[in-house]
Amino acid sequence: MPCLRAFAVALVLLWCLAFPRGLGAQSALINGDRVLVGTLNYCDATGSTGDAYACSLTPAITAYIPAARYFFKASSANVGPATLNLNGLGAIALVKVVGGVSTALADNDILTGQYVEVVYDATGPSMQVLSPLNGATVASVYFPAGSMEVEGGCAVNAAAALVTTGPKVTTIGCTDADTDGIAFDAIMPDSWNAGTITLELAAFSIGNNNSEVLEMRFSGQCIRDNDAVAAWSVTSGSTATSSTNVAASITWGNAANREQHATTAALTLGGTCGAGSHVYLHGYVSATPTTLSPMTDLKLLGVKVEYGRSGSD
Repeated sequence: MPCLRAFAVALVLLWCLAFPRGLGAQSALINGDRVLVGTLNYCDATGSTGDAYACSLTPAITAYIPAARYFFKASSANVGPATLNLNGLGAIALVKVVGGVSTALADNDILTGQYVEVVYDATGPSMQVLSPLNGATVASVYFPAGSMEVEGGCAVNAAAALVTTGPKVTTIGCTDADTDGIAFDAIMPDSWNAGTITLELAAFSIGNNNSEVLEMRFSGQCIRDNDAVAAWSVTSGSTATSSTNVAASITWGNAANREQHATTAALTLGGTCGAGSHVYLHGYVSATPTTLSPMTDLKLLGVKVEYGRSGSD
C-alpha cells in the first residue's frame, strides 16, 4: 500500500508539472492530443480606421518575440498601409509577402470583423500577415479604343494600321483641349472587392516626340441595380488631381512608332461600390501639362483597369 500511495502522489505531481494552471489558457490531453481551452495570443482590435490596429493581449506581453504568432480581430477595413500595436509596445508595420518580397497592405486587404494571424519578423521589424487577405490578388480588364465613346475633339482615327503593313487596330486621336475625352464602362465581376482601381493608359505616337508629354485624367462612378446614374463631377482635364481624379502621364521617347504606357494612382470611384457594380469611367486630355506636338501623331490604344479580388467569380 505505501508503494501504491507513493506512485499515486508521483503521478499527481507529474500531471501538475505537465499541465500548470493559471496561465491564461488551460490545456488537457484528450485521446493523446493536447487541446487548448481558451484563446492563444489573441485580442480584439479597437479604432474606427484600419490604418492603426491596436489591442492588448491578456496576460500582457512585455516584448515582441521573433517568430511569435499573434491573432487579432479587425475593428475596421484597412485603408492602405497599416500597423499593429500590441500592449502598447509600439506600432509595427503589417506586411504581405508577394513574390517573396514584403509589401505594404493595399486598401481592403483586411476587412471589418476579419480574424487576422500574423508572425513577428524582427528584421523589418514587421508583422507578416499569414491569413488570407481580401485584396491579396489583383485582376485586370483591358478596354481597347474600339470599345470606347469619344467627346470633344477626340475621334476615331480613319487609318487602322499603326505602321505600314503593321497591326491594324482601332485607335482614337484627340486635340490638346481639356474637354477632349474618352468614356468606357463595365459591369464588374462578383469577385471585385469594391475597392480602389488603377488605370494604365496605352498610347502610340507615329512621330519623334522626344520628352513631349501626354497627360489624361480619369474619374468614374459605381452604379448598382436601381441606383441613379449621376452627371460627371469631373467635366474637364483642367480639374485638379485628387483621389477621385487621377492622372496618367506619358513622356515620349525619341523614336517614332513608339508605344508607351502610364499608370495612375489609385482611383476612388463615386457612388456606392459593390461586387458586380456597373462602373462608368472617363478620361480627359489635360491641356496644360500636355506638350505633345503635333497631336495628330497621337493614337490612343486603350486602357487597362486593375482591381482587387476577394474571391472567385
